[in-house]
Amino acid sequence: MLQVTRVIQVGLTDREQYVHRLGRTARAGKSGAGLLLLADFEAGLLGELKDIPLVPAGAASTLTGGSAAGLPGHAAAGGAGRVAPVTGDVAPSAELASVLASIPGRADLSREASQAYGAFLGFYNGQLRRVRWTKETLVAETNRLFLTLGLREVPMMPRDTLGKMGLRGVAGLREGPKGWKPGKD
Repeated sequence: MLQVTRVIQVGLTDREQYVHRLGRTARAGKSGAGLLLLADFEAGLLGELKDIPLVPAGAASTLTGGSAAGLPGHAAAGGAGRVAPVTGDVAPSAELASVLASIPGRADLSREASQAYGAFLGFYNGQLRRVRWTKETLVAETNRLFLTLGLREVPMMPRDTLGKMGLRGVAGLREGPKGWKPGKD
């Protein structure tokens, strides 16, 4: 039987889900630890986990490799819901750019990146109230994240998908022509 000693939760969760996942480290009298990685905009959600002992990682945390400092150009704390539009070049850090350059090119990575972009948009579109964002903020932050992670441009999204999400016409999105689907370039 596999013994889980560490659970890493990336992104939003609710209390019940987090406790359930952490419980996997405490089976049969064993102990373990959990790591909850949140973006700056998710920090306000820690109140939902107020009865769980959490120790925040600082900007220089070895647990997160120093990434707790946030994304370059990210809105300052306290600026919830107010993000400047993405302008100019948004590029990965020198360290991340070096790692990205070492990855062999694969045509399917572009499709996978587009799928991840759409999934991120869709998930956080359903969480706008929890993270106190507008649809414009959602698009700006999603674009900032994916461009920082190494995409050269914001992926094109199918019109019908954007329509179902209620995001058609939001500035910063690349809407495909009518009937366009990923892979039909």
